[in-house]
Amino acid sequence: MNLPTSEQCPTSGCELMAMTGIWFPEKDAATTEFKTTIVRWNMATYALMCYTADPDCTTDQGVANCAARGLLTPEEAALVTSLGGNAVLPLQWVMGVYAKNLNNRRGRDFKMDKIESKILQIRGSVGGALTAVSSFGLTPLPLVHLMSALVKMVGVCHSFVFDFMNT
Repeated sequence: MNLPTSEQCPTSGCELMAMTGIWFPEKDAATTEFKTTIVRWNMATYALMCYTADPDCTTDQGVANCAARGLLTPEEAALVTSLGGNAVLPLQWVMGVYAKNLNNRRGRDFKMDKIESKILQIRGSVGGALTAVSSFGLTPLPLVHLMSALVKMVGVCHSFVFDFMNT
């Protein structure tokens, strides 16, 4: 699998949001909150990536800036800080919230597959951008494959748990 370039990162995020609008056309309060959360977490991923790459910005400052801009709630910011300011952590949350909201919808497996693909593209782009500006050098290829496999396993586990709980 070829990892996407950093130029594809915003494109994948936009495609993810476009799919959300198509698959969730409702305008009720719960759906609006769901869509807002997807946008917040998507933007938080990009913001955390930029703060991580900035040598003049500490992890705590970057996370605090995300919280101040409304991209993370105080609880989310505390969790991100406790886990080292990981830029892709909100993407894991995105996977979970999609799994929950697609639970009883037609075409759930197909849609989750597409969502997972876009999230992996975003994750690959974020990792690629951070590697390019890192003073530590390139990430070893086996680690990249391991992380991609873990993201896929999280998606499968979410699907299994939600399917199991609804049977």
